[in-house]
Amino acid sequence: MSSRPRTLVALAAGAILGFCGALTSGVLADRPSEAAHSGHASRPVDGTALPWQEASLFAEVYERVKRDYVDDVDDHGLMEKALRGMVAALDPHSAYLDSEEFEEIRLSTMGSYPAGAIARMRGASGSLVSLTIRRAGGEALADYTLRRAQVEVHSVMQQTLEPGYGYLRVTTFSETTPADVGRAISRLKRDNPSGLKGLVLDLRNNPGGVLEAGVAVADDFLDSGVIVTADGRTVEARFRMDATPGDLIDGAPLVVLVNGGSASASEIVAGALKDHGRALLIGRRTYGKGSVQTVMPLNHGGAVKLTTSRYFTPSGTSIHGKGIIPDLVEEGPGLAPAELLTARGSPALADRDGDVRVALDALKTGHGFAQASTLPVAMRAFVP
Repeated sequence: MSSRPRTLVALAAGAILGFCGALTSGVLADRPSEAAHSGHASRPVDGTALPWQEASLFAEVYERVKRDYVDDVDDHGLMEKALRGMVAALDPHSAYLDSEEFEEIRLSTMGSYPAGAIARMRGASGSLVSLTIRRAGGEALADYTLRRAQVEVHSVMQQTLEPGYGYLRVTTFSETTPADVGRAISRLKRDNPSGLKGLVLDLRNNPGGVLEAGVAVADDFLDSGVIVTADGRTVEARFRMDATPGDLIDGAPLVVLVNGGSASASEIVAGALKDHGRALLIGRRTYGKGSVQTVMPLNHGGAVKLTTSRYFTPSGTSIHGKGIIPDLVEEGPGLAPAELLTARGSPALADRDGDVRVALDALKTGHGFAQASTLPVAMRAFVP
């Protein structure tokens, strides 16, 4: 073997061994053992051996890939793939993020994007960007100079289904969602001066997003009680969030629509409203993502998105891998609500969306509400 691969392998092995040593030092500093006090600190406090053999195995595999893989592999790229594989193997929701991916996830949770939303077009609001455009079917190129501006991406839509009955669709939970919900309900109240008799909250195909945003939306319809609790290994990963006084619709009946695409923060909202008997759930079993991810910036750029907590509904139930079964289960796959607001000349939303029609009927007749609200809290979150 040439001196270059040997040098690279030695560097890789040294880096891994140093990393293992740093982990060990961290454990010992955090929870010193009797052996450490006596001057014998060859083992972590949990009694497991240091992973020297695993580090040596990593170095050996690294050497084989560098020497024998069919294509030449860049050192930086190979190490990044190792990092990605290590974190991704933990669970489907953990990931290593490079600097560009970190920026993407940061912007997506903010709920606002610079105009054009493409990486090369991003820039400070007010600055200029030059674009060269060729229209479909044409050969000529046209040059345009545009001034960048901030475009708010709103995740909430609303409409009146019938006088006194509102519809609210939340597509994702970003930092702007709670304020958007407040504005949408204000508009519904303005459009229904006699008051809201009921509201349909549509969380179908809402994959979740910012935990705090989901908690804030649940709080909008609750006066008191636990919204969500979480448990993890660190102090920061263990928390409890409670509702504060105030109900934006003043206790009017509430239906929440869910399906298999309702996940994470959507399930926090649905679970809290269901457990407290505040809402009737209609639709299909939710996705079942009961874990919380934290995005942790790294010193040299990028970040790690790591599962740090498992959360529980107010009844203390984990819905991870199980989901929440609605009070009224609809048959069939249901609609993917892509066209959610009534366009001019199209049928009313309740006429073209069966789930919305069932929800509206439940609000008007009270069907299902009595049974859901009388279940004990411990029984409401999940029915196996």
